[in-house]
Parts: sequence; structure tokens; C-alpha cells
Amino acid sequence: MHPLLPRILLHTAALGAVSLTGRPLMSQELSLEARAGPHKSELRWEYWNTLPRRSFSGGVGLDLSLGNSLGLRVEAQRLSHGATARGFRLNLDYLAFPLLLRVGPPSRGSGLQVYGLAGVSPYRELGCGGFRGPVSMELVTDYAPPEPPREAIDCLDYRTDGIDVARVLGAGAYLGQGDLRYSIEVRASRGLRNIASEYSCCRLRTRAFSVLGGASWRVPWRLRGRP
Repeated sequence: MHPLLPRILLHTAALGAVSLTGRPLMSQELSLEARAGPHKSELRWEYWNTLPRRSFSGGVGLDLSLGNSLGLRVEAQRLSHGATARGFRLNLDYLAFPLLLRVGPPSRGSGLQVYGLAGVSPYRELGCGGFRGPVSMELVTDYAPPEPPREAIDCLDYRTDGIDVARVLGAGAYLGQGDLRYSIEVRASRGLRNIASEYSCCRLRTRAFSVLGGASWRVPWRLRGRP
């Protein structure tokens, strides 16, 4: 992603908010936000069932209020997708750039404020790894056999694409008032691309669920040209 893209998106959205009437729908509010929390992901093969992989995700972003109940959020997030099975593990590490529309009550309100999220999240793979090996049999004896040897996998045997795009749905709540607020969110994402597109035999898509806690700091900012 181009480094100027988040800034361009924010100014485009803000200009759109004033273009219809010639004046702002409300005082635009910009917040710097940080979130992190547990992340459960899975890779969905058409002909192979695997267990989810549990990890941790986190990131930072900007939230721009566009009206009484509308906001635009741009984030950069580090997360992992993967799958596990007996004698097998695949880990895919990604840098994600969620572009989310926030719908909820006025952000300047006090107390508990519930909101919904919807958008897309492009992914760029940072690394891939894993292992496979013989499946050990557990026997009820006093003898503990040595762990079977593990062999590093070649990621190209499972996925061929390092770029993905997912749709994201979620909900959350802000708590507090003033310049510092706290938040809790749940998000579900589903990959839209087949990341094994070079193989005609099967399709491989990502799916994930996250619970994120964080904080939001209001940034002094106003649209250039406002009175």
C-alpha cells in the first residue's frame, strides 16, 4: 500500500462530508486508536478439514467522524492465519490494512457507545512456515516413545498467493468521554480470494475471528478551509 493512501482516503472522506451542503455535517473529529487481542483463524480447504490456529493480533489506526452516526477508519494490523492437524501445522503471517465504515451514535457522547463495523481488509504476506511429520500413537504404557521427527514444509505446496482481500464485519463499544476513551470489539473476516489459485484441484480461503481491546485518543485537527 502506498504510504500516502491513508491520508488521501481521510481527506477524500472529509471533503465528501461537506460537498453536499457546502458546510460540514458536524465538526470532524479525528482519533488515533490502538487495539490488540486474541485471534482465531482457519484455512478452509474444499476437501480437507483442519483445526483453527490461535494467535494474537494488534495494530494502530485513525478514525475520522463524518457525521452524527458515521465514521471512516483506516488501520494497519499485524495478524496470523493458519491451520493445524495431527502431525501438521501451517502458519501465515500478514500485514493487514482494514478500511472500515463505522456506524453508531455520536462519537462525542459520554458513557457506553455501541457501534457496528463493515469493510474490507487487504492482506500482504510477511512470512510463511510450518511442519509436517508422522502421526504418533499414544499407548497406555510406562514407556514414552521419542517424538516423531518433523519436516519443514514448502509453503508453495499449500498456497501460491501472498496477497489476499477479506470482507470484515464487527461490532464494538466505546467507554468513557473526553480525549481518552477505551473500546472493546469483536470482528469476523472471510477471505475473498483463493490463495492457492495456481492449483486447479482445490481452493484455499482464510477465515478469522478476533476480540480486540484498545484505547482511542482524540487528535486536535480540523479540515482546512473551515471557518
